[in-house]
Amino acid sequence: MILSQQKTITSYAIPSQGITGIITGTNITLLSPTLTSLSAMVATFATTGKSVTISGTPQTSGVTSNSYTSTLIYTVTAEDGSTQNYNILLTAPKMIGGIGALKHWYRADALGFADGTQIASWTDDSGYANHATQGTAALRPILKTNRINGLPTAKFTSAPATTAPVPSNGLASSTSGSFFVVLSYTNPVLFTIFNLCGANGRQFDLNGATGAFIEGRNGVGANYVSTFAVPTGAFLAIGSVHSGVTNVTEVWNGDL
Repeated sequence: MILSQQKTITSYAIPSQGITGIITGTNITLLSPTLTSLSAMVATFATTGKSVTISGTPQTSGVTSNSYTSTLIYTVTAEDGSTQNYNILLTAPKMIGGIGALKHWYRADALGFADGTQIASWTDDSGYANHATQGTAALRPILKTNRINGLPTAKFTSAPATTAPVPSNGLASSTSGSFFVVLSYTNPVLFTIFNLCGANGRQFDLNGATGAFIEGRNGVGANYVSTFAVPTGAFLAIGSVHSGVTNVTEVWNGDL
């Protein structure tokens, strides 16, 4: 008898939260736009393996509950006894930095527009109603569907400046805070990613000549310019963590 070597997880979800996991290799990521606290939750999953365990504890789809306060490691065992580990990570942005810390959150996957639609207004999902608007048609981002893992993105194309909307509060020029954007950089021009809080806020740019990430205080000028060129053609999570007026820390994909 030849025993099966199959040991993959083919689907994963938390139905009580309406969350479906994205499986990339042996990593499964889940995003909750609403959770402000984590408690034990029950997942449903499908597997080609014989059994699934966490640290030796059997897992049953639709029955077993787990806490998602840290990465879960599912071990899938095949009929032949071989195993494969999967890392399950749930991210709840409204919990990052403490309840109420998230002031702006613009999700392309929440827009619901058809491919090619100009984004004249963009709802802020932080709960602070810092909704973004762009009155100039030529400067509006364009929604592009099915760009990565079946999800959409906003395409910023205008030069010399594509300015995303100016919300009313959040990252003022003298306050501490952080800004993160997931992007794929392809357009070799200087353009603005986001302009937050108007004359007294912060502005985040990409410089087409050098590929550098730039942060500036509106009305003051750029007070931080990256020494590294942003790579083109691949998605990158880039962030600016700033304390006070000028102290800036740059983060790429979670690395300083």
